[in-house]
Amino acid sequence: MFQRGVGISEVTRIVREGEVIEEYPDDEPWPEVVLLGEVANLALHVVVGREPVTLRCVTITVYWPDLDRWDERFRHRRR
Repeated sequence: MFQRGVGISEVTRIVREGEVIEEYPDDEPWPEVVLLGEVANLALHVVVGREPVTLRCVTITVYWPDLDRWDERFRHRRR
């Protein structure tokens, strides 16, 4: 996250307000989601795991999506 120039406040905002674009309910140890948000008018993906009992979220990774792998709106993976 810090290596990509993204701060805690931006990640926190995306975790709270971002759009869920992918869900992985069977991931271990916790279900994960990919969230889409925006920082400085650029799309940003935040992957979080959510502990089912306490609903605590843990950031797994943060990255700038690549148009080679994602559609032009960064919501769907290219096949």
